[in-house]
Amino acid sequence: MITTMENHKTTRDKESLFRLLTEISDDMVMQFDRNYVHLYANPASARYLGVDLEDIIGKTHAQMGYKKEDYDQWHARIKKVFDTGLPHKEVYHNTVIEKWFDWNLFPELGKDNYVISVISYTRDITELIHFQHQLQESNITKDRLFSILAHDLRGPIGSLEQMLNLFSMEELDEETREMLMDDIKVTVKSSFTLLDNLLNWARIQSGPIKMHPEKISVKSLVENTQNLLESQAEQKSLHCDVTGDESAFIFSDINSSEMILRNLVSNAIKFTPEQGQINIRWNEEGDFVKISVSDNGVGIEKEKLDKLFTLTTNTTWGTKGEKGTGLGLVLVKEFVEKNGGSIEVSSSPDKGSTFSFTLPRG
Repeated sequence: MITTMENHKTTRDKESLFRLLTEISDDMVMQFDRNYVHLYANPASARYLGVDLEDIIGKTHAQMGYKKEDYDQWHARIKKVFDTGLPHKEVYHNTVIEKWFDWNLFPELGKDNYVISVISYTRDITELIHFQHQLQESNITKDRLFSILAHDLRGPIGSLEQMLNLFSMEELDEETREMLMDDIKVTVKSSFTLLDNLLNWARIQSGPIKMHPEKISVKSLVENTQNLLESQAEQKSLHCDVTGDESAFIFSDINSSEMILRNLVSNAIKFTPEQGQINIRWNEEGDFVKISVSDNGVGIEKEKLDKLFTLTTNTTWGTKGEKGTGLGLVLVKEFVEKNGGSIEVSSSPDKGSTFSFTLPRG
């Protein structure tokens, strides 16, 4: 008799402890019978669902207003625990509210291991999943950067060394020397641009970069970019058309603004065939100035557009074998946003691309 009373007391103590822990928990705890009625729900469940406890306890999912296609899935898992007497665990993605959950179902066993009820323990792991995705992207970015350093930077420098060795040979005729010199200039320029982009990317990763906004003439910004990239465009006999309000000004950091436009125009040159067309347009839109760089080049496949501003894409090649790492576009997006603007792209394969970005009006 004493043993029986002690067993009852132990059971009550365990139940009290369980109830106390669930009452103060931030995770959702619920209990279901074989008809999927909520026998219990803790305060965290009510808070998370945005209802009162009386709107949960004693009701099924159907009575709570859930869609049949949703609760049919939940009921199938709960039924499996009732039938097998075994726990169930899964990571569940609710696409309606865009949340991730670690969902655990445990059987409450009675006499002869009969399942009396099923206890549901659910934890919101959305932040953890996002962190894991960020970590995966960081690892991909790290690997991509190592690839850039190992191939895209090391390769041109190795080629440059070979060309310089050839250039020093006395038996070379003048025409060959001029051709080598042109190749050397292109290699040095592309290597410098890549190194500059790598340094800018490293600056962004190392901590906040302070912008120094000032009033900048868009016309002057475009003209300076044209002058800087004129030789590249001439090598492919490209025509560049420029149209915009000559009185338009932006209020932006001069160095990053130059880098943004330089990268976009350089890309347009790289991926446009000989005798192609590049257009630079700008106009005021409310408190911003919108600047667009378009071309009639190779264009971009739809499935690649979403990853265009990340380092997860592979090396691409221009219409004359120019190498593209994708790093420039990553920096473009970073610096556009740091200056208070936004960027978008539209493109069709074999028809060309248009990159449009906004910066605050000056």
